[in-house]
Amino acid sequence: MIKKSLLISLLTITIIGLIIAGSSLAYFTDKDENPEVAFVLGNVQIQSMTAEEVNSASVFDECRTAQWKIKNTGTKQAKLRAKVITNWDNAGVCSSETAWAVDDSIVNKWQVSAISPLFGQGASQARYNIFNKGGTLTLKLGYGANYTNIGTVYIWNDADKIYVEIDTINGWELSETHLYVGLTPPTKSAPGQLGNTREPNSTSYTYELPLPSGSQIYIALHAAVSSCGEEEMSTSSNAAEPDYNIQVLSNGWTEVPDNNGWYYYCSSVLPQQEIEFKVRLCVTDEDWEGNLELYFEAEAVQTSNNAIDHEWPQNLCN
Repeated sequence: MIKKSLLISLLTITIIGLIIAGSSLAYFTDKDENPEVAFVLGNVQIQSMTAEEVNSASVFDECRTAQWKIKNTGTKQAKLRAKVITNWDNAGVCSSETAWAVDDSIVNKWQVSAISPLFGQGASQARYNIFNKGGTLTLKLGYGANYTNIGTVYIWNDADKIYVEIDTINGWELSETHLYVGLTPPTKSAPGQLGNTREPNSTSYTYELPLPSGSQIYIALHAAVSSCGEEEMSTSSNAAEPDYNIQVLSNGWTEVPDNNGWYYYCSSVLPQQEIEFKVRLCVTDEDWEGNLELYFEAEAVQTSNNAIDHEWPQNLCN
């Protein structure tokens, strides 16, 4: 099971105020140390007042909503633009699966195999393996309907014992293992009924059990596995950044962004006035893994002197 989450960052990357007087341009940030422009009266400054995740559920289903408030702290009326920047991170996402030891050639749940026959009933069917005493048998540890490979299982024996070694790959760990060893095939596929339960909590474990007397031994190995590692995510087929769309919910903003992702607030914002920028992000992919962080960026330009067309010629307010 993959845990999917959408994290709303409260960080405002940059807030910039622009002011134009004649042909002179000065840049003001929301810091106190603003550059001086001797022949310009007034200024344009904005700051992010608040930022919050509106729906803060820890597990993401389809959509999340976040909002910021922008305040004009300058002395001039201003026009605003804002954008949402996304940061995709598929490292550190935890997943858990149930895996079985099977012949390496098996890539389908119902595939026929002389080495790893099916047993159990209906959808709960699993696989056991046939080991010939005195030889060696190498299997893969696989999960899902296609037995995705996450490790290797080695089986051998000496005069007194049979050994079953499990080694995982790509950051997977063995949370719990169940092992059946007998002279007849197992009949119940419920992992807890296989016997020999262990909790290794590691990437490797070796069973050492008494050697049955017969020449042919039947072995079924189940493992509950988990991974929170970066390596496992990097090899996953759905580790790429998912497709998503962003909708602005606050009134007054353009419904669509320009080619650079900017949404425009085309009405004049008075000094000390606060404007809300609320967005809803929906992931449209059905299968994905990872965390998606949202960052906010905003800029302002004075309303007068046609500053918006001069500084933002691609604006959508016209």
